[in-house]
Amino acid sequence: MKSGPRVERFFCEGCGLCARLCPYGAIRMEETVSGEWFVSGTRRGSFVHARLGVAQGNSGRLVAQIRRAAERIAEEEKLEYVVIDGPPGIGCPVIASLSGVDCALVVTEPSLSGLHDARRVIETAAHFAIPVKLAVNKYDLNPEMSVEIEDFCRGKGIQFVGRIPFDPAVVEALSAGRNVIDSGNSPAGDEIRKIWELLIR
Repeated sequence: MKSGPRVERFFCEGCGLCARLCPYGAIRMEETVSGEWFVSGTRRGSFVHARLGVAQGNSGRLVAQIRRAAERIAEEEKLEYVVIDGPPGIGCPVIASLSGVDCALVVTEPSLSGLHDARRVIETAAHFAIPVKLAVNKYDLNPEMSVEIEDFCRGKGIQFVGRIPFDPAVVEALSAGRNVIDSGNSPAGDEIRKIWELLIR
């Protein structure tokens, strides 16, 4: 016996496109609260972020809302940059984080799955004509794969901007509730500073 169409709620990302495209008006979107978003002050400026509810997934709509708040703050405070930390994958939250940006920095790890995921994000960014730069995190854990990723970048005309080494200082900084940049000199922190300088040129 055939069953009719049904919504798989665990696959739904809440973008509402199905409701807009359904020719019969058979789909209705209902407001739900999946979490809360906040603006926090940090030593380096305002930080707009969200806390999802238990078993709630991220959505493109939530990312867009956070982006609007960040852009409003940047405009009010006359800030030059808004940095968006996008989620992994290529779903609606990623597309919402990429939409309208000047550049996407893809940070991957030296593994086949890392390269595979990086390719997918790069292809998604290319679809929206967004320039891409790439860095490898913990590159020294698999130097051969890191070289392969760099070769891939050269072949695709993607600017390779950095090799962040595995660095215990990162774990120490996170355990202390600090970022590695503010935790004194460290190999990872030094490389992240270099990457930032390349990005803002």
